[in-house]
Amino acid sequence: MAWDEHNPASRAWSRQYRAAIFVHDEDQRAAAQASRARLATSLGTTVHTAVEDAGAFWPAEVYHQKYMLRRSPAVVGELLRRLPDEAALRDSTVAARLNGVLGGYRPDRLDEEVGAYGLTPETEAAVLGLAARSRR
Repeated sequence: MAWDEHNPASRAWSRQYRAAIFVHDEDQRAAAQASRARLATSLGTTVHTAVEDAGAFWPAEVYHQKYMLRRSPAVVGELLRRLPDEAALRDSTVAARLNGVLGGYRPDRLDEEVGAYGLTPETEAAVLGLAARSRR
């Protein structure tokens, strides 16, 4: 759920970095607002996550993409050698999964699935080592 992926009680320090739930219709708006109200009650504090209309979507600049993955140049370098361009890295399911795992999200199945990513043994070992450090 969206509430588990950020600190909803935290204020944004700028509009572009704010937390928001984007809705497409009034049913979604009602559900999001009700969920936000329940969370505020359970936390006993104000929830600052906005509920806003979904509009046009633009991907962030390249340097904002796959931030955690980019902290490991060897891993991102291997992926970029296999992909045609930066847009393919941005859209890659493997890159998204590795970025999340390296950020500490859901590393529990990495040992089982890393072999399916097609990485070299050296890069696979690096990913497992980085993920182990992110679990601490």
